[in-house]
Amino acid sequence: MAFLRYHDLQIKIDGDNIFAETAEIGVDASTTEVRHTDGTIFRYAPTNGLRGQLSLEYYLTGALNTNFDPKTATETSMNGTFAGLAFSNIYATSLSFSMEPYKPILIKNSFDFYSDLSSTISSSFEDPTANAAWDGQGKYAHTSVSYLAGLPSRMNETISFNYSSSAQRLPVYLIGETSPTRVTLENTETSMQLRGSDIGGVIQTSGINANITCNLEDINSRSNITNFNVNGIINSQRLSVSEGGYLQGQIEVSEASR
Repeated sequence: MAFLRYHDLQIKIDGDNIFAETAEIGVDASTTEVRHTDGTIFRYAPTNGLRGQLSLEYYLTGALNTNFDPKTATETSMNGTFAGLAFSNIYATSLSFSMEPYKPILIKNSFDFYSDLSSTISSSFEDPTANAAWDGQGKYAHTSVSYLAGLPSRMNETISFNYSSSAQRLPVYLIGETSPTRVTLENTETSMQLRGSDIGGVIQTSGINANITCNLEDINSRSNITNFNVNGIINSQRLSVSEGGYLQGQIEVSEASR
């Protein structure tokens, strides 16, 4: 089979076609050697089920599937395909993006899955302009029209912003089964980092409560695409300056959801 080009590799997760900028998938088997009494290796045996990882980078062009963000995800499994290969029991483990002036929103998404890769590698293609979500012109989340709400006092001029959420996933296996009966969602954490002209009120021993929402807007219609919120505490503040530059403040807001 000849090498497949980028535009021939379709990715679909939970029914959503994802037009990714980069994509990587892999599966690992957990095994250990079984030895005879004389030390020679008899065979290799599994010590756990298969575990795969899928990493994607894609521009936000519509409402985000709630199961793609660990903060809003549930324990409901998803199915997917990558270059003709099918896999199942997919769960989001991390999502992040950043905002800088005059930049579109590039999402970085990671998933774990607990299955093998079935079928064979094959090419497939879908024209993004033919997708129902295109709606004649498409949507693009862009920093030129997006904004932050709930910023600390005196921190009204924001230079950059980062959002990230992550969760631990724990598969539960029954005796005699090779696929997990359940994959639990645990230790979900969300954070925001902001750089601007100030740091707001000075933090104390227990931090400062903060409730900040990032509103991502479509650059064409100026309508809202989706929102990301962190309702937690400011637990880090930094000030920096260099010769010929301006004083910049940086804060970090963290929230533990589970």
